[in-house]
Amino acid sequence: MGIRRWITDWLVGFLTEPLPGYERRGWNDTEALYRHIRKGDVVLVDGDSRISMMIKYLTQSSWSHSAFYIGDEMLRRGGELAEHASKAFGDEASQLLVEALPQGVVASPLSKYIDFNIRLVRPHRL
Repeated sequence: MGIRRWITDWLVGFLTEPLPGYERRGWNDTEALYRHIRKGDVVLVDGDSRISMMIKYLTQSSWSHSAFYIGDEMLRRGGELAEHASKAFGDEASQLLVEALPQGVVASPLSKYIDFNIRLVRPHRL
C-alpha cells in the first residue's frame, strides 16, 4: 500500500469516527416510521462523526447526510439483485435506502439510522 493510500484511508477513518457526546433530540418510533415511509422519500440524518459536524457547520443545516428510500425495490426486481439483498440484509431487505458513502453508492437498511436524529422529507409535485 502506498503512502498516499495510507494517508487517505487514515483521514477517512478519522473523519468518519463517531464523536462522544452525540445528542439525541427524541426517540424514533420504529413501527410508525415503517408504517409511514414511502418509496421516494428522503431520509435526513444528523450524523455523529467529525465529517458530519463539518458538513452541518459549512451548510448551516441540522442535517449532515441524506439517503433515498427504495423500500423493497431490490427484491421486486428479482435475479441477482434480489439474491444479494436477501443475503446481505435478511428480513430488512424490504426496507432499504440508497446512500452515498466514502466507499461509494450503496444500499443500507433503514434501521441503520434508527438511533440518530432523522427526518423524512417527501418530495411534492416534482
